[in-house]
Amino acid sequence: MTRRSLLALSGAALALRAAPRKISKEDDQFLDDLSRRSFQYFWEFTDPETGMTRGRAKADGTPYDPNRRDIGSIAVTGFGLAGLCIAAERGG
Repeated sequence: MTRRSLLALSGAALALRAAPRKISKEDDQFLDDLSRRSFQYFWEFTDPETGMTRGRAKADGTPYDPNRRDIGSIAVTGFGLAGLCIAAERGG
């Protein structure tokens, strides 16, 4: 493949990626619900004293055994901080 054809392919790929995409009303509602639920996780499972976010929670919302140690990480906490900024930007 020549350099010129490679550049042409790259340009075509960029044009496809830059094209505006429309999503359905249902998809928009799904994304809104997913965003709110994700934010809620970080809001509820971040320790107010340490700022660390729990790494996991039960899907049905029931609490873990009180003797179980909570595990958090810098990665989860950083992701949670980004989520808080996004929620603030979106007016959440």
